[in-house]
Amino acid sequence: MNFDKFMEFMYSGCMFPRAYEPIEAHLQPNKALVIYGPHRVGKTTLLRTFLKQTHLKCKLDSGDNIRTQQILS
Repeated sequence: MNFDKFMEFMYSGCMFPRAYEPIEAHLQPNKALVIYGPHRVGKTTLLRTFLKQTHLKCKLDSGDNIRTQQILS
């Protein structure tokens, strides 16, 4: 894996720096971007930090939402 394209992600209160691939590389018009993984690894924090820096419209939802599960299944 080429780590040159990864960015460091730091936020207030983070005990460990995180490396992530830029989200912009995975965005496509009229498509949903699903980020999934174990609880409490920083998915929501990553998205909220990204969304503060962009002008894009979005819908942030949780997989715990039953209606979202039904729509995406």
